[in-house]
Amino acid sequence: MHNKKTLKQSTIAFASGGIILFLSVMLTVFSLKVVKYYNKAAFTRERQLELIRLGNDLADASEFLTNEIREYVQTGDRTNYDNYLKEVNEVKTMENIINKLKELGVPEDELEYAKQAVRSSEALTEIEKSNGGNDQ
Repeated sequence: MHNKKTLKQSTIAFASGGIILFLSVMLTVFSLKVVKYYNKAAFTRERQLELIRLGNDLADASEFLTNEIREYVQTGDRTNYDNYLKEVNEVKTMENIINKLKELGVPEDELEYAKQAVRSSEALTEIEKSNGGNDQ
């Protein structure tokens, strides 16, 4: 009978060891999945912040152009007009932002909103160029 108890204890120990091993493997698998999804969430958050920054930069660039041409019209200070032209012809912030959005893989239908804003700004720029520099 003593032998039977030993067999039961060893079977229980073996089964317990198997369960512990199984749970350890499952814990490892789930831990790796958590790390994977955490990294994916962190990457997504960083991308979201980058897109927000680019959106703000686009708005700021448009506002800069508006402010420079408005200041030029109000004061006649050629520096403002020159700043405006430098942004439009050399710096090209809005164009660079559109290119960056393309690099980030922004879907075309969403990118179209930003492109439309840039096209509107460019249309105004053509009007301002033809009128702004010749008035003074």
